[in-house]
Amino acid sequence: MKYSEQIEQSRSMISDLQFCVFDLETTGGNQEYDQIIEVGLVKIKNMEIVDEIQFFVKPDIPIPEFIQQLTKINPADLDDSPSIEETIGQIV
Repeated sequence: MKYSEQIEQSRSMISDLQFCVFDLETTGGNQEYDQIIEVGLVKIKNMEIVDEIQFFVKPDIPIPEFIQQLTKINPADLDDSPSIEETIGQIV
């Protein structure tokens, strides 16, 4: 099978699916210590975005300066944000 045929077959297979793509921003890369500070989700149906949602999440630890510069999210942005426990129900 040619590469172009494989691409077309793959597109055909996923075009019938409905799924969600998510992106997380965290306070760092350590899964044992660092925490989520933002969740973004898009719902895909027939290869088009049909819904999207974004949450800021208030962590229990400080956001390192490097992460603030990288994500452009600072502590003040999260002042009125809920905890991850409060948002997980909406995310799921």
